[in-house]
Amino acid sequence: MVEIRRATEQDWPTLKRVRLAALREAPYAFGSTYEKERQWDDDKWREWASWGQQGGEQVVFFGFGNGNRPVGMVAAFREQDGVVLIAMWVAPSARREGVGRALVQAVVSWAADLDARRVILWVADDNTAASDLYSSLGFRPTGETEPLPSDPSHEISRLELDLRTSA
Repeated sequence: MVEIRRATEQDWPTLKRVRLAALREAPYAFGSTYEKERQWDDDKWREWASWGQQGGEQVVFFGFGNGNRPVGMVAAFREQDGVVLIAMWVAPSARREGVGRALVQAVVSWAADLDARRVILWVADDNTAASDLYSSLGFRPTGETEPLPSDPSHEISRLELDLRTSA
């Protein structure tokens, strides 16, 4: 069974551990790099973990698997009339167990609570598992593409979920 929890400032060590694991395991999926983020000081990790305590503008969720161990994460922030989903990752040992779906649904629910009109995200074009997950949850390509910031030899595509029509 998957449990989704909103991060608090006290969760910064978990955030650091999970995020760095994500960047090591799937560098092709993120605009940042392990080398960059491993140099962050503890205050930077505390700040990111505390997003959910700072009101309704940003959030971090963790997915926990059996044994109450963190196996995934996602973050999001409000932007104009929408929400941007970022930093989505599920540990290889927990993939295809509903963790990713539950994490994305947590962000979509949070966005709906904010009366956001849409949720957007960027996904690497060669990350078919993630693209398939997002598609199954109603996200559609916008046609916008750009180079992956961490590796411009890869392209990323913008996907959008219109919350006005998906309710």
